[in-house]
Amino acid sequence: MSNDHSKNGRLIAVFFLGVLLLTYPILTLFDHSILLFGIPLLFLYLFSVWVGLIGLIGLITRGALRNRPAGTGGKGR
Repeated sequence: MSNDHSKNGRLIAVFFLGVLLLTYPILTLFDHSILLFGIPLLFLYLFSVWVGLIGLIGLITRGALRNRPAGTGGKGR
């Protein structure tokens, strides 16, 4: 049970990290007419944050499907 609580806490922390990284003051740091690899800096930042958050969520929840008891989901009958 404590594993679920720590996992939930980590997911909440990732949520707040995402909110922090995607707020107006932080976004203005990357809102310049600079191109990296032909991509505007703001778009590159947004995509990187998005991929990073998905990666963190994946790391936190990677064992959720393996540790689930049999018969609690999966393919249809």
